Amino acid sequence: MAKKTMKDLEAEIMAANYEVERQQQAYDTLLAQAQQLQADHGKRLAFLRILEGFANTVDAALAQVKRDIQELNATFAEEPEQEEEV
Repeated sequence: MAKKTMKDLEAEIMAANYEVERQQQAYDTLLAQAQQLQADHGKRLAFLRILEGFANTVDAALAQVKRDIQELNATFAEEPEQEEEV
């Protein structure tokens, strides 16, 4: 193994430092992108929760209307039978 000169070691250190800086910049960029995605998805989740609540309310109202219509139909179906008995 050949001995390295001080100049060679300094060059390796500079190259390693440059690579560390480059990796740190890449990490910072990825972190910023991840935080932006997290913020965006948080907003989407809030909207989805609102829409889910709306859908549940509409579904419950529709079910109530169906029950009311069934009750009315049952009532109307009984009326002719009562009139025939009189």
